[in-house]
Amino acid sequence: MNIEKLMILTSNFSKGNTPQEEQLTFFKDGIAKFKVPADLIPFISQFDSAEGSVGEHYLAIWNLEDIVEVNKQYENDPVFSKYYIFGSSGGTFHYAFNKETGKIYELDLYDDEYNKYVGDSITEFIENYAELHER
Repeated sequence: MNIEKLMILTSNFSKGNTPQEEQLTFFKDGIAKFKVPADLIPFISQFDSAEGSVGEHYLAIWNLEDIVEVNKQYENDPVFSKYYIFGSSGGTFHYAFNKETGKIYELDLYDDEYNKYVGDSITEFIENYAELHER
């Protein structure tokens, strides 16, 4: 895990405040039974949210409260319950890690069959993000 590299990749992002300890504990408890990307917790422990441009494309990593709320809405969905959603493109695409593997996928909430692998970590995902949308 290279949190320094992630900080450089998101240096132009607008970032939320450090989450309150009880928010972070609640979030960690909620995802404890899932495999998560190794750099997710260190990143969100510093910033409750982050959003900005990666190349010419917008990316938002949501605040903890929104992440928990959105995932409650999908916990019984036959397709999306396999994922833990943490952000979006501000449009059609949402980003989530697979609860069993921790791998990150791009999801289209309007197309149940669309899921594109985008990385093993938040760092790798952001590194690949601009290229992902150039196609």
